[in-house]
Amino acid sequence: MGGARPKTATSPAISAGSLGIIAVAAALSAVGCSGIGQPDPPSTTTAGTERTADARTVTQETCSAFALAALSGDTTVDRGPADARRRAAAQFGTPQLVEQLAGEGRDHDWDALADRGARILVDTRPIGDDPPPMRADRAAAGVVAGRVAVADDGRRQDLTSTAVYCTLVRTDQGWRVADVAFSDAPGTGGAGSAP
Repeated sequence: MGGARPKTATSPAISAGSLGIIAVAAALSAVGCSGIGQPDPPSTTTAGTERTADARTVTQETCSAFALAALSGDTTVDRGPADARRRAAAQFGTPQLVEQLAGEGRDHDWDALADRGARILVDTRPIGDDPPPMRADRAAAGVVAGRVAVADDGRRQDLTSTAVYCTLVRTDQGWRVADVAFSDAPGTGGAGSAP
C-alpha cells in the first residue's frame, strides 16, 4: 500500500498534546534515532544526505501542519478565515509571518458556510514537484489542501482545494514558516453551493 495517508484536521486548533507528539517525532527523526532491530543505513549514504532528507521531511511536515491549521475553521467560532490564518502563523510561523497574515484570509464561501454553521475540514498531501534546493537555513515545501465543509446538519460539501507553498527558515525553535502563498489547486472545481 504505497501512498502516504493524507493528514486531516477536524478543528481549527491543534492540541498541545498533539504538538508535543509531533515535536518528539520530529526531534527523533532529525537526530536519526534508531530502534533495536533496525537495519544499518546503507554505507553509500553520507551523513549530510541523511540530514538533508530528515530536514526535508520536517519542513514538509511543518508546511502540512501550517496548512491544516490555516485552512481549517469553525464558522460558529471564527469571525472569518483570517482567524485560522493568524492561529497557524502564531503556532508554526515566524513573528514576521504573524504580522503579514494579521488581516489575511478571504474565502468567497464564508458567508454561506456561516449561515449553515459549517466547520471546514482539511486534509493535505505533498505537492509532487521538487522544491528548490535546501540551504543551511532556508527550505521550501508545498502541499495541496483538500477542503470539505460540514454543515451543522451533517451535510458535506467539497470546497476548492488549495495549493499552499511555504518558505521555511531554521530558527532556535526549529523550522518555521517565514512566507506562504495560497492558490487554487490545479484541476479542482469550485465550491458550488454551500452545504
